[in-house]
Amino acid sequence: MPGKVAMSLAAALVSAAALFAVAPAHAAASPVSPTPQPTYSGPRIGVAAVLPIVAAGQAAGLIPSGVLAALTAPGGDLTARLTVAQRNPAVTLAIDPMVLASIRVLGDAAPATAAQWLSALGALSNPSFALQYGDADPSAEAQAGLGRLLNPIGFDYAAAAPSVKPITSAAATAWPHSLGGIVWPAPGTVATRDFAVFARSAAATVLLDSANSTADALAVTPNAAITSPAGTALVIDSGLSAAIAAADSIALGAELHSEAERARNGTVVVVALSRRVLSDPDALAAAVTLAQRSPYSFASSLPAALATAHTDGLSFRAGQEDAARIAPIRALLRAEGAIANGPVSDLTSFASVLADPKLLTAPARNADLALLGTEWLDQTDAWQAAVAARAQAITTTLDAVKIAKPSPITQLSAQAQIPFAVTNGLDYPIDVVLRVSPDSPRIEIDPSADQTIDATTSANVLIPVKSQLSNGTVHLTMQLFSKSGVPIGAPVVAALNVHADWEGIGAAITGAAIAGFFIFGVVRAILRRRRERRADG
Repeated sequence: MPGKVAMSLAAALVSAAALFAVAPAHAAASPVSPTPQPTYSGPRIGVAAVLPIVAAGQAAGLIPSGVLAALTAPGGDLTARLTVAQRNPAVTLAIDPMVLASIRVLGDAAPATAAQWLSALGALSNPSFALQYGDADPSAEAQAGLGRLLNPIGFDYAAAAPSVKPITSAAATAWPHSLGGIVWPAPGTVATRDFAVFARSAAATVLLDSANSTADALAVTPNAAITSPAGTALVIDSGLSAAIAAADSIALGAELHSEAERARNGTVVVVALSRRVLSDPDALAAAVTLAQRSPYSFASSLPAALATAHTDGLSFRAGQEDAARIAPIRALLRAEGAIANGPVSDLTSFASVLADPKLLTAPARNADLALLGTEWLDQTDAWQAAVAARAQAITTTLDAVKIAKPSPITQLSAQAQIPFAVTNGLDYPIDVVLRVSPDSPRIEIDPSADQTIDATTSANVLIPVKSQLSNGTVHLTMQLFSKSGVPIGAPVVAALNVHADWEGIGAAITGAAIAGFFIFGVVRAILRRRRERRADG
């Protein structure tokens, strides 16, 4: 056995050296079928490679301009991924729509390097498919309780300046993908019930990590295709993927030789390149070239992998997301309103106070999807901090519109308009309805009043009140609603001290005083005339 391993390593080294002598890393076109070297004449495997075009660790829902500039500059990670794709046209690109949208919403304000990068990406001939927005983990969405996978709501909120025309959701993320209906969950996380959610979301094909299958237990190199609980799936070859990521030509050649020897001729495997930041794109590009153009392999594609016969013994093995990850995701989606939240307020319902609710819901959706990104799995502490900050931001928004706590109010007249202050802490004007209900028949009250309140201001909402005959304290329960009838904030109770008879008493006293003065004047005039007549007589 040691001699066989040594021969394999030697053969891999010789084959790699011979390959690159005639086919440099930037050689074009696929599939390529190089002539096997004399040292190997066994079966050859097709290698379908998938390269994620992602930006790891984004929490805002759109990549900031400065970060885009760094990612697309020489040495940036998006530039590195572009380099690998340019040198390997057969590689399938798994493109995160957030990368596209982040550049497009900036319009002419986008960094020059980002605009150039997007143009270069569009010039590629590589096959491609769309990831979930923000590279969100589909299994996390399903296991958090969603019935369908989420999509962006819009991007109008993200215009770089008032003069920039808002871009539609479809235009922001559009790409001429050659493949569709594919989802790529985090490694080993897919549960059986997740497939129903994927199917309802028009995702017929699932890229599965080998941990979600029996592949590692097989003595043969299997085809990637298997039957899933609700459609088809492709199993990623974790051993070969790791060897490519290591970018060691000797070790990679040995792995290719080993897998080819255990395969039938024409077996097609799928390899996935890393979502982590690429440290050496040139080495990775050369490793991908070797993987797809060695004496033991040829370049293949995802459609070709799907078309292969299923290998006996290869089947789906159910996995599960970490409960410590799912709990905060579920809470976040409930706070957004993507998952039913019962009587508790959520951002989607709250946004009905705006003329255009998407100004709140669209950025919230994009940020939540970004926090579901699979690349966060390697950054647990940073992810937990980002989720906590996002949850606090939603709480702050929900608390931005409220009734100011009123002091006790005294009503001294039979009719009055009582002002109640409402605060709008949002950056947009709102339309609200204040509904008031008394706990006593001492007063008659108009039950509601509409009010438009400008951004970041407070305004008084006037409620007409009419007192009855009796005095006393009446408690008024006040609740804000949007015009569509959604409760906004918590109810507030105000004490109204009614002394409406003071107005009647005051009028009676005034009337009595006037009558008294009149009578006194009459009596005085009569007495004066009598005195005058006596004096004349």
